[in-house]
Amino acid sequence: MAGIHPGGSGNSGTADGGAVLIESNASPTIVGCIFSENETQADGGAIGLKGSRVYIANCTFAGNDAGTDGYGRGGAISVNDYNANFNIVEDCEFSQNTATGSGGAIHWLG
Repeated sequence: MAGIHPGGSGNSGTADGGAVLIESNASPTIVGCIFSENETQADGGAIGLKGSRVYIANCTFAGNDAGTDGYGRGGAISVNDYNANFNIVEDCEFSQNTATGSGGAIHWLG
């Protein structure tokens, strides 16, 4: 996903990951992307991670929202994985992300 702008602006979801849901042993690399104004009714306003190994670097997360219809965690990113030590997020910028539950920017369960 390097250099692409997944999520763009204004995506909305009812389940985890307003723009992107990564699960089931997937192992993508996401570099240099912009995630803005995405929302979900659940966890991970921009990205939801479940059972995956992901590398996210040099990305911008701005104005994403989790829990628009109740309790949501991780305004930008939600990691719901007991093997979460395999996920890496580095050199990213987070601004004005919100969650009705825990983790305005990142919720990390694992």
